[in-house]
Amino acid sequence: MFTRITTIIALLSVLAAGFVVTMVALSSDYIVLRRDNFEELINYADSLERKLELTKLELSVLKRKVQKLELLAEMRTQKGRYLVVDRAKGKFWIRDGKFVIYEGVCGVGKGVKWIRNKKFNFETPAGIYHVKRKLLNPWWIRPNWFWYERGLEVPKKWIRFPKNITFERAVAFYNSLSKEDKLRVRAIPGYLGKYVLDLGGGIFIHYNKHNRGAVSHGCIRVSEEDSEIIWKLLDVGDPVYIF
Repeated sequence: MFTRITTIIALLSVLAAGFVVTMVALSSDYIVLRRDNFEELINYADSLERKLELTKLELSVLKRKVQKLELLAEMRTQKGRYLVVDRAKGKFWIRDGKFVIYEGVCGVGKGVKWIRNKKFNFETPAGIYHVKRKLLNPWWIRPNWFWYERGLEVPKKWIRFPKNITFERAVAFYNSLSKEDKLRVRAIPGYLGKYVLDLGGGIFIHYNKHNRGAVSHGCIRVSEEDSEIIWKLLDVGDPVYIF
């Protein structure tokens, strides 16, 4: 397909120079070209591009189906407790062997986004993970995209918390700041909720009030109640299947 498009572009250059091409072979396709059929040629090129994009989409869908089948096959032999996340359905299940012991809804990554002409991949990646850490009241370090999404520059001067401050006082200190000053804080307490699971690779399971659909930057968002239940039911090392 790329060869055909390249050939078409070359033909347009020839026609623009004043030549008349009567017959051109494009692989097994033959198109009669005249000065008055530029529109036909352009439409043909557009159709090739659409077919190419459709092929990419079909391959992406096929890849997801294969990944899902591989994960399902792996799960059939899984013993003990593990978590299953279905990104398309926005649901999760905690299973113990073949039995479901808890289920709920969740939010997942919003996919690829362009911010300030930069490409950010906010997809929740499929695969088999394991619980790396169980965190209580962790602090969230804001990445630069936090400000980019809001059309802001990353602050050059930060507001810092007093040394040796307790978590509760840190939350109170942050909440006491003005809206403008809150944007000058890099690390904030309480944003991820109390109960957080670290799956590695920057992927966490945590609370957020926006926990439906494609809403996150790669993490798995759940309700406050569900975050506590998941945290208490799973242990470090337990598998997490995401498809």
